Amino acid sequence: PGRATPFTVNFDLANPPRGRATLRVALCGTSARSLDISVNGQPAGTIALGQIDGAIARHGRQGLWYERELAFDAALLKSGANVLKIILPAGPINNGILYDYLRLELDEAAH
Repeated sequence: PGRATPFTVNFDLANPPRGRATLRVALCGTSARSLDISVNGQPAGTIALGQIDGAIARHGRQGLWYERELAFDAALLKSGANVLKIILPAGPINNGILYDYLRLELDEAAH
């Protein structure tokens, strides 16, 4: 089996956020069961993925499109530089995801 693979998103924030942050991930092909998410070196949670669809290994003609979300405490974010990691767990050589988009939302009124 291969090693876990992190995808890193670097971004800056002008002010320290508060409330609840939500990461939305739209997928269009999966051969993994989950994604681990960390923010600035701290675990934010795990996103459970849907059915493995064979698109990555080319056992199917097309993948399944769906969206998943993970809400976490916005205190994991900070003013200045931030690092969001989406970590694909270790697995076989064809373990992976095809994604459509990533979206990070902030609800400062949420507790």
